[in-house]
Amino acid sequence: MENKVRFKLHKVKKHWITIAASSLAIGASLIGLGQVGADEVKPETTAVNSPENVVSDSNLETSASLITRTEVAPTSTVVGNTSSEAVSTDTTSTNVASQPAEATATQPANETDKKVETAQSSETTIADRSAEPVTDKQNTNENKSEITEVSEHPLSGQEISITQGKFTSDDQGNWYYTKDGKNLTGWNNVEDREYYFQEDGKQVKGQFVEVNGKNYYLDDHTGMLLVNCYLDKDGKHYQIDENGVVTERTKLPTNITGGHFEANDKGEWSYITSQGEKLTGFQYVDGVELYFDKDGKQLKGQEITVDGKTYYLDHNTGALLKNSYRNWSEKQIIPRYKTNYIYHTSYFNRDGIRATGLVKTAAGFIHYFDENGELLKNVAVNVGGTTYVFGERGRLARNSFIWDKVDFTFPENVNFYYGDEKGHAVKGLQTIDGYQLYFDKDGRQAKDKIVQIDGKTYYFDKNNGRMVKNQWASVNVGGISPASKDYRSYYLGNDGAAVTGWQDIDGKHLYFTDTGIYASNGIYSINGKNYLFEKGQLVKDAYGVVDKPGAKVRLKYTYRTNADGEVLTGKQIIDGTEYIFASDGQVVDGVVRYDGKLYLVKDSKIEKNYFGAFFSKNEILGGINFTGIYGTDENGVLLEGVQRGLDGQLHYFQPKVESINKPTWKKIDGKRYRLTKWYLPEHHAGMYTTIILTNDTLKVDDKTYTIDNEGVATEFTAKNQFIRDDNWNWYYYDTDGKVLTGRQTIDGVQLYFDANGKQAKGTLIDIDGDTYYFDKDSGAMWTNRSLTLNGMTYEIDDQGRVTSSLRNTFVQDKDGDWTYLKDKGQVATGWQTIDGVQLYFDGTGKQIKGERILIDGKYYYFDKNSGELLRNAFHSFNSYIYYFGNDGAQVFGWYTINDYRVYFKEDGLQAKDNVLLIDGNYYYFNQDGQLLVNGSAKSYNSLYLADSEGKLLTGWREIDGKTYYLNPSKQYRYSNTTETIDGKTYLFGSYGELLRNDTNYGHASDENGIVRTGFYRTDKGYLCYLEPRVISYYQPTWKEIDGKLYHFEKSTSLGKDLNGSPITTNATLEKDGKTYVIDENGVATEKVN
Repeated sequence: MENKVRFKLHKVKKHWITIAASSLAIGASLIGLGQVGADEVKPETTAVNSPENVVSDSNLETSASLITRTEVAPTSTVVGNTSSEAVSTDTTSTNVASQPAEATATQPANETDKKVETAQSSETTIADRSAEPVTDKQNTNENKSEITEVSEHPLSGQEISITQGKFTSDDQGNWYYTKDGKNLTGWNNVEDREYYFQEDGKQVKGQFVEVNGKNYYLDDHTGMLLVNCYLDKDGKHYQIDENGVVTERTKLPTNITGGHFEANDKGEWSYITSQGEKLTGFQYVDGVELYFDKDGKQLKGQEITVDGKTYYLDHNTGALLKNSYRNWSEKQIIPRYKTNYIYHTSYFNRDGIRATGLVKTAAGFIHYFDENGELLKNVAVNVGGTTYVFGERGRLARNSFIWDKVDFTFPENVNFYYGDEKGHAVKGLQTIDGYQLYFDKDGRQAKDKIVQIDGKTYYFDKNNGRMVKNQWASVNVGGISPASKDYRSYYLGNDGAAVTGWQDIDGKHLYFTDTGIYASNGIYSINGKNYLFEKGQLVKDAYGVVDKPGAKVRLKYTYRTNADGEVLTGKQIIDGTEYIFASDGQVVDGVVRYDGKLYLVKDSKIEKNYFGAFFSKNEILGGINFTGIYGTDENGVLLEGVQRGLDGQLHYFQPKVESINKPTWKKIDGKRYRLTKWYLPEHHAGMYTTIILTNDTLKVDDKTYTIDNEGVATEFTAKNQFIRDDNWNWYYYDTDGKVLTGRQTIDGVQLYFDANGKQAKGTLIDIDGDTYYFDKDSGAMWTNRSLTLNGMTYEIDDQGRVTSSLRNTFVQDKDGDWTYLKDKGQVATGWQTIDGVQLYFDGTGKQIKGERILIDGKYYYFDKNSGELLRNAFHSFNSYIYYFGNDGAQVFGWYTINDYRVYFKEDGLQAKDNVLLIDGNYYYFNQDGQLLVNGSAKSYNSLYLADSEGKLLTGWREIDGKTYYLNPSKQYRYSNTTETIDGKTYLFGSYGELLRNDTNYGHASDENGIVRTGFYRTDKGYLCYLEPRVISYYQPTWKEIDGKLYHFEKSTSLGKDLNGSPITTNATLEKDGKTYVIDENGVATEKVN
């Protein structure tokens, strides 16, 4: 007989009860989880390990599509470098209407904890025994979402659940719930479950209840209201919706009987019907729903996906899991540590479909499961514009806090939420337990944060989040490194609001900005004027230093104020001296532009009538930097063009003096000038500047020039006069304008000029086998006197011949240098071959040893011990390695060594791992210096391809299945970057390879490697926007694109080498007091009520 009770709905007054945790005996069955054996049956249907293959129920999907997940970090997650094994650990017990590790008030075991014994298994399923569903998978319209709009307490009407009471029973086995010494009556929500108690307090169990024309059923064993399940009672079949309303089912699947199970030699089971046929698919056999694959093999102990829905089959019986939780574990190996198990929970609804999204279980609990069916814990989730808070057991956190992670290293990364009586995340300013707290628009509690509320500034404590009053508070708004930290200080008044304006605190008159920032050290604007503050007080008529955060070092800037503390800008006169300050008031060094003119300033002081080297302060690293050589006029304005400086020399100012390494011609305004190096005067001695030659004659190459007082050079023909070159070597031109060579008598003085016409001065000269000496100043040949060179004394006769009494021998002077005296006692100079060894002696007769010297335009090296000329060998000089060829001369340009073509650059160093432009062609030399010929090579993120002559190829090339764009002139340009070629922008990888349908350094490319722009969906499913680099924000931001509004979230990893801000989709958000609905394309539309 059907047992039905009719009564009126009992209205229960709202009352507030403090929530406290209580224990649940049935949760103990979930503590120990075993391991699955190696012979566990694996599914033949679609595996659910791949998120792409997991598709939830269509109606559930509709619910889940409204989700914006605020933060998810389940307590089971292990953060770190881990490797995951495919080890699934399931444990099994069947309890009445419970959930994993759940805590609740309990009744005696003989009433509520009766276990259905099964063979030992490693699978945990926690089910409602009173609801045994019978499902026809082919013909049902009942597989709907468990919940689309949550009605937490449809009958009791309570806004919070009752806790801290207890169940008691009398001698007749009737149950009561006692709270504060009184038995509950009517409908009540106890520990998130609905119960009904008669007027005398007796709990109703195993009965249908009619309320306002609708039928409900109270469980046979627990007495709780059944929801979201099927019920078989007294031969009839019912379905119960999410609010507990019972309706009778009329269409039922066929129950197969009369057949038998049989196993093959592999131990695989099939079911043979009475007609001798194997069953396939879902089948209801002898009252149990099972699943058989296409070959008729029964599947057990695995999740399967059928028609886009995921199911689980019992490890032992193969029965379809319904109205039950499944707990399983995954083993992870943490390098250098130990094995760790991560525990997971899923829920399968009354039709056996794995739940996703917001779900109300048969036991009446509200959970949230992610797209993979994972129960989320310690998380806040936005569903259709409402943010729900779930605690460590995955249940709604009512009137309690949760935190989403544990991070002892960076506690500021932990987010706290508070669920109200409905488990909804509170937002805005809240009073909880007598303390004022603040929660942002996503429900995150403000800790160690400054918050603007109704135009006022408040600070909430970094430890407990409470509003701070009547004390100081400082917040770092910069980075975490010492150099990047940027602290803002506030003083919070009686009402917690930061004080503003001028305030007297602790006996000091201090200033705070309109937003309450303490003017500790910096520039602050008051009534449109900038003032310099230090420790809250004005800096008046003085210099002050402002410390600012930097990337690696602290930055310090100096300012100057007037008598009122206002920061000076522009041109100012202080104590009779002119200054120029930057537009923001900074004291500056170097060249500044003011009123259309360039000035040179030192600590903002204008440098007038200045010439010389200038050193400016390095604001980042400290110290000073040489910035150039400048000149100014009497007003401090920089000299420009060809002008004479205070040193009396003519210079070319640009505005700093042009620097050269060797004398050179410069054409300025159509006139030719000769620029040369010159020592700076006085305190800049030892430094070089560049001057323009004036009032001089000069030999350059084979031409002679006259230079006037303004530095203008004019070519002319020199006759009967001495002319010098840039190195102060002298030449003499005869009456025909020809350069004299050899021995010459000019104005009665005997002189000597070498083969190029350069006059000999201060050197010994070998002429026709005899040695002569010419004066170091005048160049006149010495006669009839003694000569001391290198500590040795020689006699010079009336013909000028320099001789010694020694013959054909080496002589060492007091400094250890060697001289060779030939057969007549002459001093050997220049090239000499002695005993078959080629040697060299300078103009004083000293043998060259261990030196690299320039002789007739070529460099040679002579052994440091013997002085022998080095040939066909490398030699190192101060870490620079040079090569000397067969003739002993240092090699420059192309050369062949050991049959390999090599190249020596202008500085004499061999080209190694270099690309060089030589005679209009590019060549690559490897790390050994060998020329790349007929092949390819990689170096420093570049790839090179050479032909048979070693010339590097250019343009688009296919190499080893990859596409490259080769351009040796810009060998590093195409590495990990984008580049526009022939009007199209392409994306390149590490070695310049073209990336097709790929992402790299914030860009994405299409199938042709062309950089994408606009909206783009990543391989992780994120929607983002490319400009062409992906938009990235540090904080969530609204942005309008092409007239449509989008919401960009905090920057995160969107995919491989793609970090940026995802566009929010399928969510409801608040902006400026208005509600916006965001569709699957990210377009936000204002919600109109």
